Amino acid sequence: MANTITVDAKTLEHIVSQLDKLTKDMAAVKKRLPTEEPSYGSDTWWELSDKEAKEDIKAGHYTVVHAKNELQEHLDSLKRS
Repeated sequence: MANTITVDAKTLEHIVSQLDKLTKDMAAVKKRLPTEEPSYGSDTWWELSDKEAKEDIKAGHYTVVHAKNELQEHLDSLKRS
């Protein structure tokens, strides 16, 4: 029951070009979709947590604490936010 169609080279190039564009667009969409977080404590979760922590450090998103009272003040300030 196979049907055969004949397509000229120009049409085939257009089809392949559109499929390539669609593939790239789908990859971009997939990057934007929220990903499900792995199970807490699993190896995958630890890998993701480490990766996110390293990205935060590179971006300067961290607080340096030199004493216990500074830590408590910082934690208290987060509660008020």
